[in-house]
Amino acid sequence: MNVKQRVFRFSNALKQSVIFALLLSLSSCWSYRTTCDASTRSAFATAEKQLAYVTNPSEHPYACDVLTKSEIYTLTKDSLSPIKINLLPADRFLGPHCLTSQLTVLAFTLGQYPVKSNRRVRINFTELNSGNEERKEFVLEYEKRIWFWDMFSLKKSEKRAISKQLRHAWFTEDHQFGEK
Repeated sequence: MNVKQRVFRFSNALKQSVIFALLLSLSSCWSYRTTCDASTRSAFATAEKQLAYVTNPSEHPYACDVLTKSEIYTLTKDSLSPIKINLLPADRFLGPHCLTSQLTVLAFTLGQYPVKSNRRVRINFTELNSGNEERKEFVLEYEKRIWFWDMFSLKKSEKRAISKQLRHAWFTEDHQFGEK
């Protein structure tokens, strides 16, 4: 085997490892974005949360995690709480399924052009408060963005984005809390 063949083999292996490293680094370049205005955030920060008990957290752990992270209620393990919440299954809608053109742009620009896809999730629960049962349903929209520079972003939690949208939807739907 001559020197030219050895260099060619080495360069092919190097090319393959560079391509693999590039694809591996692009796989962590996503973030989740929400739309919440500052007035809602500041008003929510000063609102007093009600104490609530979730009756079925083990049946719907995803919805329970979203509800916990949204901090709409102060959740307790005490079943004698005045508000009881019964979680219902959360439905996910991924939005448009044809992302071929967006992924082509992503591959062609090596992640330098941000690609966005809209997603939706429906969170359902029933609230039992002093004998009155009320069903709450929220269709929450958020955005998944794939971009090279999001590799350094800390906004990679989908549940965090959904819980922020749930908090925003709850507060803008006139679900008023007791004022401090």
